[in-house]
Amino acid sequence: MSKPLPPWLKPFWARLLVVLICLGWMVVETLWGQPFWATLALGAAAISAWELFLKRGRRREDQDG
Repeated sequence: MSKPLPPWLKPFWARLLVVLICLGWMVVETLWGQPFWATLALGAAAISAWELFLKRGRRREDQDG
């Protein structure tokens, strides 16, 4: 069982902002020619998207069914 989201992450726009910041960081690192850090930022974006959107959506579907 996962922990509930902190109050500042409950609005959709706040969760989206976290993912977009990670993706923006990935773009910056790519433009600066740093593939290692760009890969880490992409991984952070993927994990954020999974935890903040996809995993929580699946949990709701499981509870409804």
